[in-house]
Amino acid sequence: MLQRRGGKRWLGGVAGSLLVLSLGGMTAVPASGAAVASGTVPAAGTVPASRTAVAAGAAAIGYPNPGTVTGDVRVHDPSIIRAADGTYYLFSTHNGIEIRSSADRVAFTLAGFVLPNGATWASAYGNIHDLWAPDVSYHNGTYWLYFSVSSFGSNHSAIGLATSSTAAPGSWHDQGLVYASQSAGNFYAIDPSLSVDSGGRWWLSLGSFWSGIKMIQIDPATGKQAGWNTTRYSIAQRPSPDAEEASYVYINLLGWDSAGWPYVM
Repeated sequence: MLQRRGGKRWLGGVAGSLLVLSLGGMTAVPASGAAVASGTVPAAGTVPASRTAVAAGAAAIGYPNPGTVTGDVRVHDPSIIRAADGTYYLFSTHNGIEIRSSADRVAFTLAGFVLPNGATWASAYGNIHDLWAPDVSYHNGTYWLYFSVSSFGSNHSAIGLATSSTAAPGSWHDQGLVYASQSAGNFYAIDPSLSVDSGGRWWLSLGSFWSGIKMIQIDPATGKQAGWNTTRYSIAQRPSPDAEEASYVYINLLGWDSAGWPYVM
């Protein structure tokens, strides 16, 4: 099952900084590989020098260079997955989350929409049809797609969830509200990204502007916040007005060991 996330920008864009997470916390790593800052998750660990050579290790993986895509490819906030039948589905912002399909990951056509009637529960947060920043993944026989609803410049925002058994247009079901932020608060509930750690625990990172990137634990049975852990962790922040946004957590990115080291991009 191929799953690839875009940079939460125009297709092919690159965004974000690199952060190393330990079980106790988070340490930021700039391009030079030096640890520079701790997040607000308690007691960040020390990052061994052997783990900071990310660029050199990543180059050895051997992924093919990017190619040129064709067809209907002007999208915002892309998230792509290869379904069980071999079809590539590309999800993007607007119109109830647009779906494009491809047989070869090169030529794309507009195939439909995740929620063509919008997220009816979301009217309190913005336009119910103008859904943002999808994040698609496949777990336990189900495709999970998180999305945002908001209005530009307002942190009165929400994250919702849709699920499907095939990922194809017409198969998606709105599972409702997952998490929200209010105008009186200091964080921004947009740009969701789901990750599963080596212990099988589900985590949703989110956030932009205001106080940066947050993370909550997710119940795998529901896709909603875990009832046994309602903590909202702060994992990355940068001084205003330079926002950190559109986070993605990679687990055991370079395959060093069975425990792995998570990275926030």
